[in-house]
Amino acid sequence: MEKYLFERSPDIQVMTLPEFKAAYARGRRRAELYEKLLEELDNLREQCNSFHIIVFGSYITDKKEPGDIDLMISLIPRQDCVYDIIINGLRRIHEKEIDIQYQKAQYYLKNTRQLVDYFNSNPLNRKEEIKIFRAVELHPY
Repeated sequence: MEKYLFERSPDIQVMTLPEFKAAYARGRRRAELYEKLLEELDNLREQCNSFHIIVFGSYITDKKEPGDIDLMISLIPRQDCVYDIIINGLRRIHEKEIDIQYQKAQYYLKNTRQLVDYFNSNPLNRKEEIKIFRAVELHPY
C-alpha cells in the first residue's frame, strides 16, 4: 500500500503459490509469514466454495521484514458457513500476520481489477490516502 497523489493503474502480476514463494518468501520472517498464509488459505477452503485472492502491501516489496501479508479476497461462502460469516466474519487463524479484507459474493467472484477498484474506492482507504498500486493475483490456491 502506498499513499497516492495521482491516479494510476496498478501493476498486477499473476503467480502460482510456488512462484510466489520463490519470489517473496526469502529470509526467516518472510518464510514464517508465507507458512501462515498457507494455513490461512487452508482455513478459507474450509469456509468457502470458491475465492479469488490478491496480495498487496509491504510483503510484495523489498522490505526486509514486513509485519504482515495483506490480502483482498472475493469469496463465495459454503452454504453451512454463510450465517456464521455474515454474523461473525471469517474464522481466522493468524489475524495479526495475515491481514484479510474480503467481499462476500453469492454467485460470481470479483476479478482482480474489481477487487482493486473496490479497495481503492473505499472511503476509509481514501481518507487514509491508502491505495493499491501493485498486487499479485494468486493461482491456484
